[in-house]
Amino acid sequence: MRKPNRAVYLVIIAIVAVLAAKQYVSQRPAKEIGAPPQKTPVKEMDKYGEGLLPGSKLNECLKSNLPTLAEFGLGTCKVCIKMQPILQQTAKDYAGKANIVSVDLDEYADLAKTYRISLMPTQIFFDAKGKIANKHVGYLSAEDIEIELADAGAKK
Repeated sequence: MRKPNRAVYLVIIAIVAVLAAKQYVSQRPAKEIGAPPQKTPVKEMDKYGEGLLPGSKLNECLKSNLPTLAEFGLGTCKVCIKMQPILQQTAKDYAGKANIVSVDLDEYADLAKTYRISLMPTQIFFDAKGKIANKHVGYLSAEDIEIELADAGAKK
């Protein structure tokens, strides 16, 4: 009888390792595996803070004769989460002078199609007439937001 060569043993070991790994992973909670975090309900004021408006107010804001910043993102997007305090502070600083809207694309997917949003976060700056003044994809600092809002016609 012939002896099996090393390749056969390696294939068998690999199959056993894969099966053991599958068994181990299936017994662990999703949180440990690195699954995306589950959305937890958030109160309206906790989520948007003072002055920061939800996506449902976007059309209303575009008709308000004030410049508007609409930030499109998801609650699970790390950069979007990082920008929320900046947007909340900007909303306070520009109260009555500009509208700052946070559009959660889980809730308002139709707006993603309307404004051709494919990457997150995306910020769209509208002038006082509701026309797009500028569009940016990615993180924006508070200083950059101020510059873009000034270009759209907002005065601090």
